[in-house]
Amino acid sequence: MKTAAARRKRAYDSPLRDEQAAGTRERILAALAAQLGEARDDFSIPNVAARAGVSLRTVYHHFPNRDSQVRAVADWIEQRLGAADEPESPDQLPEYAARMYERFRGNESLVRAQLAPGIAEHVRARRRSGRIAAIERCVRPPRPVPGQFTSRSQARTSTLGPRVTRWRR
Repeated sequence: MKTAAARRKRAYDSPLRDEQAAGTRERILAALAAQLGEARDDFSIPNVAARAGVSLRTVYHHFPNRDSQVRAVADWIEQRLGAADEPESPDQLPEYAARMYERFRGNESLVRAQLAPGIAEHVRARRRSGRIAAIERCVRPPRPVPGQFTSRSQARTSTLGPRVTRWRR
């Protein structure tokens, strides 16, 4: 995902500048996650800037608002924890849970960063929705193919269709 800074077109192409910008973004995200992990009440963007070794303006240049900060740190944490292979059937759910647990255990500071109140709650909610969707896809029954019926009564009702609704009126 490109930031507002990356969307602006430069008159030149500099791989070195792009590498430096990516490094700065990485330091800012690491500082955001580290400060979230401390679960302190004094969470602030100026503290994040100081921890990352950049100016306050640089933080806002990369992440102009709270929503972009939450989205970016959630994606950053997801990359670090690594998404476990999604289960394809309910039988695979216990293995999926075990893989997720091991990844969480190996990255305790990142998991702790999501447990803090405030902005971390938004990060946690964003990441949780992806895991819940994967589990729901796994346990949801497949949708019937249009024109294919699962029972005789469905087939009969579909052929009566408009006549049944007119009769009920």
